[in-house]
Amino acid sequence: MPVPSFALPTKVKRIMGYRQLTQGQRCQLYALNNTGFSQQAIANAIGVDQSTVCRELERNTGGKSYRCKPAQERARRRYPPKLMAEYMAADAA
Repeated sequence: MPVPSFALPTKVKRIMGYRQLTQGQRCQLYALNNTGFSQQAIANAIGVDQSTVCRELERNTGGKSYRCKPAQERARRRYPPKLMAEYMAADAA
């Protein structure tokens, strides 16, 4: 029996934990993208949301196509070593 709509909360607070893609995930994204997999299939394979794959491809697709090494370098420039170390420490806790 379906739950009546009036029994469902109208607003649900979601707490999201954001993590940057790892170099391994970027390399998997590169390989799967080049073999023609959909963004949803890539997202399922690397364990992230489809919107993350979409943003990563939009942000880091250059003249030819997505490349994982330049994408990783750009991510490192956006997040300097000190910030990245703090971020990784917080993620490990």
